[in-house]
Amino acid sequence: MESFEDYGQGLKVDEFRSLDRNTGGQFHLHPHYELLICTYPPTISTILCDQRVVTDYPIALLVSPFVPHYAGTVGDDGGCLKRRTVLYFGEEVVKDCGISVGTKDLLGGGAACIYDMRTYFGRMREYAERVEQMTDSREARNLLGLMLHLMWTHRERRLVVMNRPDDYILKVIDYVSANLDRKLTADIIAADFFVSRDKLKKDFKRSTYTNIGDFVQEMRLNRAKELLRKKVPVNEVIRQCGYESSSYFFKRFKEATGKTPLQFGK
Repeated sequence: MESFEDYGQGLKVDEFRSLDRNTGGQFHLHPHYELLICTYPPTISTILCDQRVVTDYPIALLVSPFVPHYAGTVGDDGGCLKRRTVLYFGEEVVKDCGISVGTKDLLGGGAACIYDMRTYFGRMREYAERVEQMTDSREARNLLGLMLHLMWTHRERRLVVMNRPDDYILKVIDYVSANLDRKLTADIIAADFFVSRDKLKKDFKRSTYTNIGDFVQEMRLNRAKELLRKKVPVNEVIRQCGYESSSYFFKRFKEATGKTPLQFGK
């Protein structure tokens, strides 16, 4: 599958943040919007943070960046959905795909939502199957625009709107993203937000279901992957991602991806 940066559709599975939620599958979050189209009709269990919704008809799941979520079929140990298309994209892709509304409108002002697709799943399935075969960026974005527009015109069938995490946790996420070239510990972040270390760790875990330290490391790795895809020299990647030594960076990167940074960047 091609990278998000190349086509605005698709993000490699190794960029998921898998979390231990005992759901039988991968409860995860990631730094991009996700649109999951499920047109196969088994009973679907969808979890958005702690909110669980069970449906037995086709759905579309739209999720904001860094919102923990999971979708699987009921009765098969929470395995992968048998017929689904998953697209990952950034805000700029939505602005460029030819629709008049933004992601906040589509999400109903929340952080994630589920759309009932029973009245239009045939067209959604057609669009989803076509976009899976594409490698052209413009055509893929146009098809994404058609899918989002179709959802918007049927917004009265929006089932669930999940509230966004606490504002200050969203600011912490933005802060981490903007300061990856610095040393970032729970103590340093807490001091900059005038809260105690324990409060930060507790609030962050409650909102994102991951530890603040693990989140920082995941953000560093994701940034490193983006830079390596753009052929940025490894020494500059190390500097921009805040790694203290090249040996530590190479070790963590190989553990996470199975490749060295040089192999990944080819």
